[in-house]
Amino acid sequence: MARDRVSQLRDLLSHRGDLEEKARELQTGQPGHARIEAKQFRDQYRTWYNHAVTLLEGDEKTNFTKCFNGTTFTPGIKKFIESPTEENVLVTQAQVPPPFPVPPWLWEVERSFISNFSQQCDILEQQVFQIDNSGAGTTDTLEQLGRSFRRFPSVVNILGRPNKNGPGLHIEDEYDLQRIVGGILFSMFDDVRAEDPTEQFAGGSSRIDFILKRENIAIEVKFTRPSMTVRKLREELLSDLSSYPHHSSTEGVFILVYDKEYIVTNPVGFEDDLVEVRADLKIGVVVTR
Repeated sequence: MARDRVSQLRDLLSHRGDLEEKARELQTGQPGHARIEAKQFRDQYRTWYNHAVTLLEGDEKTNFTKCFNGTTFTPGIKKFIESPTEENVLVTQAQVPPPFPVPPWLWEVERSFISNFSQQCDILEQQVFQIDNSGAGTTDTLEQLGRSFRRFPSVVNILGRPNKNGPGLHIEDEYDLQRIVGGILFSMFDDVRAEDPTEQFAGGSSRIDFILKRENIAIEVKFTRPSMTVRKLREELLSDLSSYPHHSSTEGVFILVYDKEYIVTNPVGFEDDLVEVRADLKIGVVVTR
């Protein structure tokens, strides 16, 4: 999914020179002319803009749209594409020439369009750079998660100890497991999103439990049941892994299997087999008890 997003971003950036040239051409003639060309340019830019917005989120999307809308004191691209050849009344209605240079157009191309459009392209280029360099970061985060959740039995042991106020906490089902895992993740990462357990991807029943938003990593937890076999567990995980690329932000997947029923007789082999399932998706797996 990330590679497709990069391809779309680069395609948008390939139109930069063409859009800048056409914008400048609209103000090379006399004010009020080139109305047909202005409409064609407006339609072309809006198609470009609408596509770009779908590829952005968060602060990048906010800053991108701000370049389009402008501010109280700074005209945005919207003003330019709506009236690129509107006359500047300071020139057309002046009785004497202004004592300082004034462009004949109300929304001067360099200030209203080129400056803002350059900022928009910089935002797209930064997105390409971040995605291109995210592979190493994804691997590091998966390794960090692996090291942390190798210690999960110690966490379970400590929580299970009784105290003077009553018995300890025990993991009885997958919901208990999700709460504990969520607490650990929130202590490790700044932006952890809990996903709806019923959310479905690609028409199947696979789902993720958490998303590390900044790291673009999906987290799934599995709780083995008495009726589950290791074959059934593997089939469920393979089905889930086949759906992850459909999630717009997934760069990697970390799977924690809490094998309370001890159905996985060879945890190391089980982990290694899943890690190698997808060549185009970074995967980390920990089987713990």
